[in-house]
Amino acid sequence: MTEENTLKSKSPFTNNFRKRSALKGCKICLAGLLLFITGSVYSQEKWDDLFPVDDIYFKNWGWLAGAGINYTIPTSGNSVLESDTIPDLFYSYALSPKGKVGAMLEGGAFYLLDNPVVSYLDAGIRMNWYNGKEDFTLDRVSTIDNSTLPSQSGYRSFSFLNASLRINANNTIQISKYEFIQNSIGLNVDYTFYESQEIDPPLLPLTDFEESFQMQLHYKLSYGFRLDLMHYMIVGVDTPILTLVDWDGGKPSFEMFNSTYLPITLSVQFLFLQKSNRPDCKKPPPLDMNKKRKKAKMF
Repeated sequence: MTEENTLKSKSPFTNNFRKRSALKGCKICLAGLLLFITGSVYSQEKWDDLFPVDDIYFKNWGWLAGAGINYTIPTSGNSVLESDTIPDLFYSYALSPKGKVGAMLEGGAFYLLDNPVVSYLDAGIRMNWYNGKEDFTLDRVSTIDNSTLPSQSGYRSFSFLNASLRINANNTIQISKYEFIQNSIGLNVDYTFYESQEIDPPLLPLTDFEESFQMQLHYKLSYGFRLDLMHYMIVGVDTPILTLVDWDGGKPSFEMFNSTYLPITLSVQFLFLQKSNRPDCKKPPPLDMNKKRKKAKMF
């Protein structure tokens, strides 16, 4: 077995980390579903509906746009790689994953529903830019006299862009005349079209990216308010909760180098309700007073 193959082998703790990650995702999923289904119980009819489906002045759909930042949370913890493939030397790499900040942009459309559980559906496309790194410290010991060579430190970093098609079912719980809490469950289908890696110094091999295509379930918790009759602003946090394709125990995190990372996104989204073009929604024409006088004149 070559050194490179040995270094690419995973830590003995990797399987445990995967199981923990999948378990955390299931817990988030269950909590989100509970809030999603029971949200309408806590929503009282004290105020006018923030998402009216029978308003003759507006359509039941509109456009949405949003932007935000993301962060790749390490879920695998620190690990150690060991190798003795080089004669007379024993190598030990202490690995420490670190999250980094990225960005996202999104756009799409939404459709209001007359439903006590699902307030509205939305669909669109999101562009994600993810980053992360893995610090390492190399210790070397001579197997001849057990002498220790000087330690060396470095890092491996990654960056990639993907396009994500998303559809969400949203439950809103109105908490004031203009404010609401929102729980969203959705499906995202992602395709990675750009990727890069960096290592300094080159003491460890780079690694292959995960599959370019993946399908996941995600959950989003938001706070929003109606700016005016036609516009909404929603601030939310979302994260994957279950990976369907490529299935790897359903863990929502992705694997890079010898670590796993769970992306979490903080976003600001704006909804633009469309005006109705129904004839009965138009204002009546101005009254022609001269015509009225002519009709009233008898001679």
